[in-house]
Amino acid sequence: MVDWKWGRIYYQNEEAIIRSKWSELKAADTLWPRSEIYVKYPVSEAYCISREVIKDYNNGFLQYYDTDSTFIRLGWNVSDQNWATYSEGLKASTLEYLALCDSVQAEFVEIITRMIQDGNLPNESRIELKRK
Repeated sequence: MVDWKWGRIYYQNEEAIIRSKWSELKAADTLWPRSEIYVKYPVSEAYCISREVIKDYNNGFLQYYDTDSTFIRLGWNVSDQNWATYSEGLKASTLEYLALCDSVQAEFVEIITRMIQDGNLPNESRIELKRK
């Protein structure tokens, strides 16, 4: 799974494929009953690849995330009620920030996909899987 949108959606040694559809997911912290599990432990390899490794693989260049500044952390859900309280300036800056995050994510996906296709996933980034 290279194309993630909601941060840490992979939980080491807890992964499962469920019967629900992605479009039905309403929140990143949704819990499902065991009866929804279709396949337990479908992941055979997992990697946590740092921004620095991604940048190095891309000849030292990142178009959208090439600074040392930390991205602000938004809550997973902004309710309509909360959004209504935002000033127009805060709404605009939040939407601009989200667009930047989408651009960063798309760039990372492209580079990591290239790493996979080239067979160049770094062994030091590999996560040890422990099966229960």
